[in-house]
Amino acid sequence: MKAYKAEELRAFTGALFRSERFDAFLLCEASFRTAFSLEIDGRRNKDWYSAEEEQELGPEDFVRWGEVRELAFQAIRGKKAPKAFRLVLRLNRQESTAFLAESGSRLRPEEVSGFYWNLQYEEKTLRLVSGVSVTVFPGDKALEQLWDQATVARLRAMGLVISEL
Repeated sequence: MKAYKAEELRAFTGALFRSERFDAFLLCEASFRTAFSLEIDGRRNKDWYSAEEEQELGPEDFVRWGEVRELAFQAIRGKKAPKAFRLVLRLNRQESTAFLAESGSRLRPEEVSGFYWNLQYEEKTLRLVSGVSVTVFPGDKALEQLWDQATVARLRAMGLVISEL
C-alpha cells in the first residue's frame, strides 16, 4: 500500500471524469461534497435487471466507473471546485485474475478480494492510495508491492503525473 499525489490536478480529474481511461474499474463507493452531499453505493442492484441483462453484465457485484462517471461529473461540475470527493475503485474480476497470474503469486483468485485505488480530493489536492485485500495471510508483501508498481505504471501510461507521498 502506497500513497500518491496527483501533480497535475486538472489533467488527473479530466482523465477521471471526462475520459474513458478509468471506465473498466469497478466503483465500490463514492461520495461528493459540493453545495450538497451525494453518496453512491456501487453495488449493483441485480433485481433491477432482467435475466438477460444480468447475464450480459457478468459476475461483477459492482457497477463499472464508466456507468456512473457522467452522473459523478454532473455532481461536481460548476463554477466552484468541489469541497471534497472520495472514490473507491477496484480492478474488475477479469483484470484481477490476469494480474494475479502475471504476478507469480501463490495466492488463488478466490483468496484475493481485490486490487483497489482509493482516491480522495480535499483542499485542492488529489491523493490516491493503492491497496490489495486478501482473505488469507499472504506471508509477504510481494503482491502488494507489485500492485504498487502496477499502479504507477498504469497511471503513467494514462499520461498522468504522480508523486509518492
